[in-house]
Amino acid sequence: MKKALKIFVILISLLLGISTNGMAKELPSYNITLDGDRIHFIYTKDNSDKFLQGKNMMPGDSVSGTLTIENHLKEPFNVFLRAERVGKKEKIDLAKVLNLVVNYNGNNVYNGSVSGEDGLRKDIYLGVVKPGERKTLEAKAILDGNATDNKYKNKKLDVNWVFTAIGTNDNSKIISNDNENTINDSTSSNNILQNGFNKIKAIIPKTGYNGMFGVGAILIILGIILLAIKVRNSRKEKAL
Repeated sequence: MKKALKIFVILISLLLGISTNGMAKELPSYNITLDGDRIHFIYTKDNSDKFLQGKNMMPGDSVSGTLTIENHLKEPFNVFLRAERVGKKEKIDLAKVLNLVVNYNGNNVYNGSVSGEDGLRKDIYLGVVKPGERKTLEAKAILDGNATDNKYKNKKLDVNWVFTAIGTNDNSKIISNDNENTINDSTSSNNILQNGFNKIKAIIPKTGYNGMFGVGAILIILGIILLAIKVRNSRKEKAL
């Protein structure tokens, strides 16, 4: 049996390209569960559908997250992963300055462009997930510390991650919602995991110093207030 699951969309919007010290942010983990109905997610907080969500990222910053794959079926599964860029490649490609590192069960399976063009566009075999077993996938997106050029300002990049599960005891193909799946099997004979679909978003938005403009405005206002108080006190002293 076969099942494909699109889970991972990355959206990046660069606002300002000035590098300081890089900062790292680690996010809560998510679970992917294989059960009798479908592949689905168990969210750790507030049922959010966002994965790898960071704010105000700057060159050198990174954001990381963890996915846990669990098999609640009686049958072991082979698991595959690939990435798909959403939309056309732009002339100024944000993927050139955004690197992705993926480790599965402690082993590195990918290190390259977040768009998957360095070897993740075709299915990567992750391994077997046995009944009752749990595997961990760790992902880390890193914004290049040298990406200070304003040409990346307000650019965004969308990427889908597609997980495919194939039963080890059945070579038949399960009808998938993924029309471009690169794994081929024989005719479908089992619908136990047919047509289930879920997607979570990995969002790394608004990198830059946009938060500092608000701080600057507050400081200016405070300065004006203090100056007004000082002038008023000076006038009172002269009147005395």
